Amino acid sequence: MRQTINNHAFNTDLRLHTIVMRTLSNSKKQYNKQLAAQCLSASCVNSPAMVRWLPTRNNRMDDDKFIQTTRVRFGIPPLLPITQWQCDCASQRRSSRSSNLNRIVGNMEKEVDGMKISKQPLHALCCRKRSRRIDRRHDAVCKQIRRGLNKMRGVTATSEPHVGGDDSQRRGDIRVTKGSTTYIVDVGMTCPATEKQVTQKKSHKIPGAAGQAYERRKNFSYNLLNLNNQPGQEVHFVPFIVETGGRINDKGRKFIDQIAGDDEESANRGLGRLIYRTVAETIVRHQAYMMARLAEELRPSPRRAH
Repeated sequence: MRQTINNHAFNTDLRLHTIVMRTLSNSKKQYNKQLAAQCLSASCVNSPAMVRWLPTRNNRMDDDKFIQTTRVRFGIPPLLPITQWQCDCASQRRSSRSSNLNRIVGNMEKEVDGMKISKQPLHALCCRKRSRRIDRRHDAVCKQIRRGLNKMRGVTATSEPHVGGDDSQRRGDIRVTKGSTTYIVDVGMTCPATEKQVTQKKSHKIPGAAGQAYERRKNFSYNLLNLNNQPGQEVHFVPFIVETGGRINDKGRKFIDQIAGDDEESANRGLGRLIYRTVAETIVRHQAYMMARLAEELRPSPRRAH
């Protein structure tokens, strides 16, 4: 009963929050549409978990990371004054890492020399020069999903299966088995707070637009492959897309809810909610580091200042 009351109260707060965010997104007084897109992405079921993870008595965060996290949370540019910052990234030769980076990140912009932060305030979340941080964020999200699924009764989750036969270079991230059904889960991260997403997908006005666009790309790629259904076994592909604000695509959430089951009081159901919460916390932790490190790297040294 208490859980039901809490759920109703949460839904009421979320509706009010969504109304406020939509009012802000339709306002002509926005400071930056990309920051509005990030805030809208955070207006979702994972938002409370991301806010609760911010420093409390039992949780600590470095000052620089806390500053970056709270600024982005409230739609403030992470680097101020915004017109005085420019990234040191430069167009790189295409390497073997490029294809994998494009697989796990759905919104890589065209490579430019020295992205101006005024043009892309959240550049730290998708900078190609710092692609290893993007990899680590992706792998950490995969780990939390896999760990949560393995805690569920009757569910087995393993990492990185080949998809489409031995000759295929296409890889998923997690193979999930429940009964006679197998799911190939491909986890992707996408940032709605880029010029491309705002201009083409209207991510600052349409909740989940960036995630839906990346989901369509994933579906198209995997529709070309044979998932090798064996007699008596079903194999399904699941695109699990997470936006940098914490929003998860519909197919990803339906997959977790389906695996967890419909019984509200079941242990699996609680573990499904735990996956949402740990994914949100993981994103906050990694992105706080990504933004704080970029600020540190771009900040002029004392010697240069003189």
